[in-house]
Amino acid sequence: MKRNKKIILILIVGIVIISMVLITQYNQNKNFEKNTNNYLSIMIQNEEENYEKTNDVPTEGYEINSTESHCEKGSELSLNNGKISVKGNKSDKCYVVLDIKNIGSVCKGQTAQCLAENYSIDPTLIYHDGTINVGGQIVDAADYSYRYSGASANVHNYVCFGGECSNDPTNENYSNLYRIIGIFPTTETKDSDKKTYQLKIIKADYATEKELGGEEVGAYGGKYNFGLEYYQGDKSYYSTIAGYYWNSETNDNDWSKSNLNKINLNEYYLNTYLGNGETKADENPNKWQKMIENHTWTTEGNTYDKIGKQNAKTAYTNEITSPSKGNYEAATTVQTKVGLMYVSDYMYGATKENWTIAANSYNSVSTNNWLYMGLGEWIITRRADIFNDAFHFNSNGTVISNCVSNFKFGVRPVIYLNSSVKITSGSGTSSDPYIIS
Repeated sequence: MKRNKKIILILIVGIVIISMVLITQYNQNKNFEKNTNNYLSIMIQNEEENYEKTNDVPTEGYEINSTESHCEKGSELSLNNGKISVKGNKSDKCYVVLDIKNIGSVCKGQTAQCLAENYSIDPTLIYHDGTINVGGQIVDAADYSYRYSGASANVHNYVCFGGECSNDPTNENYSNLYRIIGIFPTTETKDSDKKTYQLKIIKADYATEKELGGEEVGAYGGKYNFGLEYYQGDKSYYSTIAGYYWNSETNDNDWSKSNLNKINLNEYYLNTYLGNGETKADENPNKWQKMIENHTWTTEGNTYDKIGKQNAKTAYTNEITSPSKGNYEAATTVQTKVGLMYVSDYMYGATKENWTIAANSYNSVSTNNWLYMGLGEWIITRRADIFNDAFHFNSNGTVISNCVSNFKFGVRPVIYLNSSVKITSGSGTSSDPYIIS
């Protein structure tokens, strides 16, 4: 009898020990969700790229910063559907840093197609599918493009093109810093159910005399000498910016005849700064030019009333899908590698709540438009009711028009990259731009 009791006691003790081991093992390996500040200290990145403490975990749009996040006892952290889990010791103290999810890291090694498919990661990348309603009216372009919209500080769309990059205006590599206007269907697939996408980029700051050619080169008009109080860039860079005429050769607004187009953009800039000219010698001759699409630009234009006095949607329609030569003949399209932005590009750069405002009132939304840089700047679109006027925007951001041979303004070259270009690294900020190949 005593022997049986002893066996039973041994079994009971064994069961207790095994249970304790299993419970300990379970506690060490189970995932537990954030439910107390005793376990987790959470810092979250805001749109200004600063960090602030929070107790609320966002359900989407963020990822754990693996470099800055850690647990004192080595537990593993994960984030899923707004819940932070810790795999390891339940009593571990963990420090979690959440970054705004970077679409560049998701699409590393991929083409613009990936950016289009993952656009929802970035709230400033807006899909223009014909459904965006503001104040009871559809306001987007409905061209199945993905365009960056919002205040400059919130839009992470910087890209390095033409060589090594720097966001320091005193560095020579600053000339290679661009920003992505958007992701657009290629001309061949824009009407297809299966679209192929490409990047449309614009120089991040105005072109200098050195970049577009100085005195006696094309449409050169001299150093820029007004609007400093509006300029959004580094003031040290202002003295290097040059002003150019839209067309000082034939004095009309036919883009195919423009010496700014033919000489400054598609000869000097293309071959010197994007080829393997003396300032851009490269082991792979013309490798940057090979990435550029020989694009067909819509250059027919329209009247001031149909563009300058219209909201973004109507301006886009009258500028791109239903242009009009008006009273004066001009080239309907021009095929080149380098161009300028459209009026509608500029308007859609503002936050979507502002797309209902007329172009000639866009001074009121300049702080919410990343494309606004503060100087008068030429646009590729001609004015069809005056033979020698083209559109531009003033220093205050208002879209107007002026004579192509009497006024000199800033220029930011615009380029469509071919659909095979891939993103190799970067997060899209000015200090960490997308690197492409």
